[in-house]
Amino acid sequence: GLAYGNGILYPLGNDDVIDGAYLIDAKSGKTLEHRALPLGGGGCHGGQFHNGKLWLVENRLNCLMRVDPKSWTPEWAMPIYSQTEDTKRWHDMTFDDEGFLWLVTGNDSKGPATGKAGLAKYNASTGECLEYIAFRPGTADPHGLVFHNGKFISCDAGHHPGWADQASKNTGWIFSIEIG
Repeated sequence: GLAYGNGILYPLGNDDVIDGAYLIDAKSGKTLEHRALPLGGGGCHGGQFHNGKLWLVENRLNCLMRVDPKSWTPEWAMPIYSQTEDTKRWHDMTFDDEGFLWLVTGNDSKGPATGKAGLAKYNASTGECLEYIAFRPGTADPHGLVFHNGKFISCDAGHHPGWADQASKNTGWIFSIEIG
C-alpha cells in the first residue's frame, strides 16, 4: 500500500522485510523513519491519508484503523467485512467524494476462475458496511484503489498467493471500476 499526506509518503509493507510503514519526505526523498503498525498490526495492504489522518488496512487485526500520523496513536478501528468465510483477503482502500470508505476484497482461490474480488463500502464514522459489490469472476484481481475525478481506479498486480505468477488475464492493467 501507499499513502501520502502532509508532505510525507507512507509506503506500507506486509512481509518480513518491510512490515509496517516507512515515512519518506516527499520533497527530498529521504527516509525519515520506519514504524511498526499500531497495536502490533503486522503487515499492511493499503492506506489512505484523509482529513489529516492516516488510515491503514491492518492485516493481522482484520481492521481498518485511523491513526494520528504525528503521535502514531490509533484513534478508531473497525472490523473488515467479509462477504463469505472465503473472502478474507483485502488490499487497498480509498475514500469517495462523499466521505465513504471503500475497500478492495478477495479470496484465497487457486486461480482466476475461482477468484472472488469485490468492493466493500463503509461508513467511516460508524464502521458499518453499507454495501458489498462483487466483481464478475475472472475480470480482474484488483489490488490498488483510488477515487479520482468521480471514478474508482484500480490495478491488477498479477501476484496472488496460490495462483501461477501473472495468471490473471489483466496482470499489469490499470482500470476504472464502474458501479451501477
